[in-house]
Amino acid sequence: MVKIKEIKIVRFRSINEIVLKIDDNCNIASICGQNNVGKTNVLRAIDLFFNPNKYDYKLDVPHYKQANEYGGGSVYTTITITFFDIDTNSIYCFTRDFKKWIDGKPDLVKCYKKAGNIKTDLSEKDVIKFLSKIKVYFVESVDSILYDTINDVADDVLEIKYKNARFSDSRKKLKQYYDEYIDGMQEILNEFSTQISNTFTSFNKNWSIDFNVPKQSSTFQELITRDVVFNLYDKGASGIVNKGAGLQRLAAILLQFEVIKRNKKTQAIILIDEPDLYIHEGLQKKLYEFINSVSKTNQILYTTHSPVFVDTYKMRNVFLIELKPEVRNVKGKENTVYLSTLVDLNKDNGYEKICEHLGIERDIAEPLHQFNILCEGESDVRYFSQLAKYFGCKEVNFISANGVTAIPKWLQFYNAFYKDIPDKKPIVKVVFDNDSEGRETYKKVKPNQYSNIIVQKILLNNYLGDANINEQQNNTNNEVEDFVYPEIMCYLVNQLLKKKSMNLINEKEVVKKIKAPAFKNYGILSLIENEKNNANPDRGQEVTFALSNLATENIKKSLSDMFKIQLNSKLIRILNDCRIKYPFVESMIKELFNFTATASN
Repeated sequence: MVKIKEIKIVRFRSINEIVLKIDDNCNIASICGQNNVGKTNVLRAIDLFFNPNKYDYKLDVPHYKQANEYGGGSVYTTITITFFDIDTNSIYCFTRDFKKWIDGKPDLVKCYKKAGNIKTDLSEKDVIKFLSKIKVYFVESVDSILYDTINDVADDVLEIKYKNARFSDSRKKLKQYYDEYIDGMQEILNEFSTQISNTFTSFNKNWSIDFNVPKQSSTFQELITRDVVFNLYDKGASGIVNKGAGLQRLAAILLQFEVIKRNKKTQAIILIDEPDLYIHEGLQKKLYEFINSVSKTNQILYTTHSPVFVDTYKMRNVFLIELKPEVRNVKGKENTVYLSTLVDLNKDNGYEKICEHLGIERDIAEPLHQFNILCEGESDVRYFSQLAKYFGCKEVNFISANGVTAIPKWLQFYNAFYKDIPDKKPIVKVVFDNDSEGRETYKKVKPNQYSNIIVQKILLNNYLGDANINEQQNNTNNEVEDFVYPEIMCYLVNQLLKKKSMNLINEKEVVKKIKAPAFKNYGILSLIENEKNNANPDRGQEVTFALSNLATENIKKSLSDMFKIQLNSKLIRILNDCRIKYPFVESMIKELFNFTATASN
């Protein structure tokens, strides 16, 4: 599989220079930003790289550059794309110089291959051979894409046997060939619509589709691109042009993906301009899941205004574009021009900017009613829900018992509630801290006592997977904070200390000490309390994490409230490192959120 690894766009429309570095471990990239900031220009530039015949100097070269064309300096567009070939573990880099394109010279320059430390210049033949393996599909607007897609169906997929037939001058033969073509086209399109109907019905069970080829056309090409009518039936008008803009948009995208799926000759790179356009949130989520499934074998880049289409928890391949005013010399005078700029999301204000653009409100998962996780408190809910989203688990319903001793009452309530609803038997996974109260309540809860709900209880281990559940010897005092990575807890505590202008704790010391039995059994909050006091000998009582202190729950809640992974680049970097160092946390979260095995028991 070949993927785009880096895109460098220079002097193209609203872009003076932008470089997008793409994580090749993820096949989806989302480009965000307000209207008219140049998001679509990034996709246009990629498309232009593969289709240089689309280059239009008047449209594509920034206007201030055109004004200074004869005043020195570079004017023409250059686009550099770096690819990663997974099969050969090699890097390929190509630059297209449109000054040379206009002059009729070979415009692909600085082309090379890099395998390990060996860098090799590529010949024109090598370049053509590599790029011929890739086909770019650019989904711009429904008006153009439906006709283009139907043409792709006819030309690239169906391989209609009548395609190369020469029409005779004889009207009789012309009619004969034409009727054969129409009948054959209709037959093949009928088969095609049957094959792809499942894709559409997965979005709405009431939908069905077909293609209709009316026996009227002035030219062969017009028949393919203009006279084929694509119908989608949803208990309303059948013609796609009679549907709402959102349904037209969705149909165009799905049909394009069906064409791509049948193209076995080339590697597809798919560009979609605002897949969320005109589509309500429910269908957006289905489309995003569908795009995710397609991305397993194809690279997809799109612009979007919707948080549904953005990986806001891992922040992989999320790019934010904004317009930045810059003073440029235009015909000898200084003028302010607005240029598309890539926002550095790793900076402190990057998070706020993308939240503002996407209108994101950070919240916990929505209830699903059938699958539930019952926790001791709100802090547990925050940590589990955020980690689950980071690890890509499906959403479930969270319930906070507001205290471990209340858990049996919650279970009794749910068991009584579902007594008169025999067709529903929800699953409730109950998570207990591995401290004295948690272990005591854990022993009291007997899953077989609840006949109307399915109960599964879990005694929480620490982040290393260590747990002592021997009832006679267990003196562990571990809570949910001990399950969360220690580097995360240090980061959260230091954020709290910063707010109070206190000295920070030493993360490395905490991470080192917490593995020792003397500290591990007492829990990380106890260790952090000591480290905080040592760092602030004169202010030890201003912030306390002592487990016996009345303010402990408030402090713990404050810490968990700051655990907001979504678009927080610092937290994401810590999580990415800890995920590798401490694999137990991920495996435990995925097991906790896997309800399949529980449901089958």
